[in-house]
Amino acid sequence: VWCFDVPADQVTVLVDGEPQRRVKDKTNDPSGWGDPATPPAHFHEGTDYAYALGYYQDAYGDKKERIATHRRELLFLDKEGAFVVVDTLTPNDQKDHTYEARWHLLTTKWKEQSGAVTITTDSAEPNFAVVPLKSDALTTHHDSGVSSPEVLGWDLGHSGGRDKALTVRHQRQGKGQQRFVTLLLPLKKGAAYPVKSVEDLGSSRYRVSFNDGSSLEVTLAGVKPGVKVKVKKADGSGYDVDADPEQHKPADAGVDGPGPLSDGGVTPAEDGASNDGSGNADGAGRAEYDDGGCSIAAGGSSGLAPALLFVLLGLVALWRRQR
Repeated sequence: VWCFDVPADQVTVLVDGEPQRRVKDKTNDPSGWGDPATPPAHFHEGTDYAYALGYYQDAYGDKKERIATHRRELLFLDKEGAFVVVDTLTPNDQKDHTYEARWHLLTTKWKEQSGAVTITTDSAEPNFAVVPLKSDALTTHHDSGVSSPEVLGWDLGHSGGRDKALTVRHQRQGKGQQRFVTLLLPLKKGAAYPVKSVEDLGSSRYRVSFNDGSSLEVTLAGVKPGVKVKVKKADGSGYDVDADPEQHKPADAGVDGPGPLSDGGVTPAEDGASNDGSGNADGAGRAEYDDGGCSIAAGGSSGLAPALLFVLLGLVALWRRQR
């Protein structure tokens, strides 16, 4: 996987403006990277979906402060071709903190709609919508070709940083646990934005209604990880998805888990692999572990960090579409 000296350039969440900075300490972790108490990552597939879960509970910023734990859940809805992303941030104190989720898109054309929705508007290309389901108290920023006070919105992978791109930043602030719940919706070339409305139903439930009369309802498990989705089609048909990691544990979670995300099954990627959203829009870097903080833990009990889940689910989505 491509990694960067500046983790802020990855598709992840900053805490108080600080990026992930793993503490190198071989005292308890032989690999030297990541808090050894980090829960192992999880992945499983169902008939109509694929689900991945990862944690980051190491340090943030140059001061290497362990401010909060970041848990990311990714749910790919096969038939809908969409992703639900749930970022849960749990602070280690009772103070106010600012959290910022970043989405890097390879475009310079976009529009913002009510509800903090961002839609790319390339006429000759497929487009993409970033749809916050939890939009209360959410602040949205768009940066394209910005060099100060921070470098944002540049295409590092295809042009060496010479071409502008787009960084979408979602911010929320507060005490206690905070969440970003985001629907990522790819749009076919020439297709109109299909969402009619997004409703926050309370109790961690959200409904997305589409122009064709169909809908999907997302329900989060609460404190524990897990995502349920109820899909209703315009003709009255539909199906339910219950992505509950507790129900899909391996027989011995400490030995061999299901697939490449099993505990102890995470290995460094080889040079030349790519990340779908790192760097500002597609980034360049190197596949190694350093103090810059690549968003991947080095095997063992350190699990798999949240940013890398996009690579995994992207590959799963492609495979499911082609089989």
